[in-house]
Amino acid sequence: MIDELRSRWDSASRDATTLTRASDLASRLPLVHRTGQPGQSWKSIFQDARLKGKTSGTRWEREALGVEKTTYFFWGCGTYPKGTVAMLLDGVLPDPRCTATPFDTGGCEAGFFVRDGRTLTEAENWSTLDRFTLDDGARVSEYGAHYIADLFDDPLDYVRLAQYSRPQRPPVHELASPTDDRRAWTIEVRVHGDVPVPPERLRKVVLRRRNQLRELPPRYRRLAVVSSSESEDDFGREIAEQVLS
Repeated sequence: MIDELRSRWDSASRDATTLTRASDLASRLPLVHRTGQPGQSWKSIFQDARLKGKTSGTRWEREALGVEKTTYFFWGCGTYPKGTVAMLLDGVLPDPRCTATPFDTGGCEAGFFVRDGRTLTEAENWSTLDRFTLDDGARVSEYGAHYIADLFDDPLDYVRLAQYSRPQRPPVHELASPTDDRRAWTIEVRVHGDVPVPPERLRKVVLRRRNQLRELPPRYRRLAVVSSSESEDDFGREIAEQVLS
């Protein structure tokens, strides 16, 4: 997968410093998990210091990967657009196993993405998932550095672009969203099981509402940042600012 990105790089005229800057960014990007949708309890995560994996969201994961329980993250961005709590985790642990894909797997299997303006068949979606899955998700930053450099001249755009936006150049998998949803090109990391989240593993906890601060156990409050606005767009920008801070 990295060789394919290098080949694209070599065939184009690019700023030689882009990969260096992308590698520096990739080395410090956290995993981002969003939760706290209406009617969804999030306090037990902090009480138990654990994100509990849910039934894998796609048939492809269950049948092709043999994964029954998954915890989902986006790498370096709060790209999942729902939820009032965002957790920024430092690094990827080698256990349990994790995989990564440079787009949202659920959106791909559901047929939400197009290629050259054409909706893909189920077989084409599965083939895309098979081809572009990084089997060792713990190497996401190594792959991600090349991936970001391939998409942008300014690597920071990978983090700071809005939910509905396009990368500077088409991604290697050539998928696109008809609504320009960035889930078509942001890297998803899937941990195949539960994820411990003690305070020392978290970089930040970003809250959309100030009253949520009182609901955090005291040992997590020092990590909390409350968004200056409760709007969805502003919350996404706040997450991006914390990722880059």
